[in-house]
Amino acid sequence: MTDLIDLQHCHVTQITEKGNRGPWLVRQNITSKDLWELPAHLTEAQVFDILRFARHFELEALNAGIRFQKGKQNKAMQDTNKMLRLQLEQVTAHADMLADTVERLTHQEGK
Repeated sequence: MTDLIDLQHCHVTQITEKGNRGPWLVRQNITSKDLWELPAHLTEAQVFDILRFARHFELEALNAGIRFQKGKQNKAMQDTNKMLRLQLEQVTAHADMLADTVERLTHQEGK
């Protein structure tokens, strides 16, 4: 399954080389694919505040997309159901007409 919300399952790391702090790297958990880079001067607390903020809005955006899709899908299903009900009514009316015709013709032959 494809993970659509990378930030929900990511980690941050900062590499220090010879006393020089490098940028903070936001990475996917399993692949360690770089998602974003934050400046080296940020504190750990600031980085996690930023990550918490980004995760919140990533999840909000995903949920908004899901609600939008469900609305579109429900509308399409309602339209399809309406069309199918109309076809069923038409087929039922036609079947009733055929049954009446057969019954009338059967009674005429019996006389």
